[in-house]
Amino acid sequence: MRHATAMARSRERRSVSARSVCLAAIGVALVTVLGGCVTTEPTPAAAPAAVVVPSTERVVTYQSGRYELRGDGSAAAPYYWVWIPSGAVVTTLPPVPQAPLVATPPVVVAPAQRVAAYQTGRYELVGQGTATSPYYWVWVPTGATALPPPPPLPTRQGP
Repeated sequence: MRHATAMARSRERRSVSARSVCLAAIGVALVTVLGGCVTTEPTPAAAPAAVVVPSTERVVTYQSGRYELRGDGSAAAPYYWVWIPSGAVVTTLPPVPQAPLVATPPVVVAPAQRVAAYQTGRYELVGQGTATSPYYWVWVPTGATALPPPPPLPTRQGP
């Protein structure tokens, strides 16, 4: 009799154990399938309002040259800095590449995508892609070396 009772208990334990394993496997499968359906994408931040910058703040002069701020800060003509070495004259530039949007979390731009090269120079993408350090382009003419860091973009001033 003892032997029969022990065998019955053993079968019952195996049955409960098999059900638990089966339920656990179904739970894991559901979590995996349903978890793959949830995605998050960067949320574009509001575009900064255009700022009117006095002409005196549109040129930053150094001994080796100067930066000139171009554009009007709008979506159609975003701000960008142009480096002009001392004694050089910059006439026409290639069109400014489109900068990545400011997003939360920031869009990370690969180093290879931070330079747009042309025969007369290159645009370099500066910034971190955040609201406080947005991406913007800086024009660097061919042959220019050892540039000072570009100035920050104008910030929105009070109303």
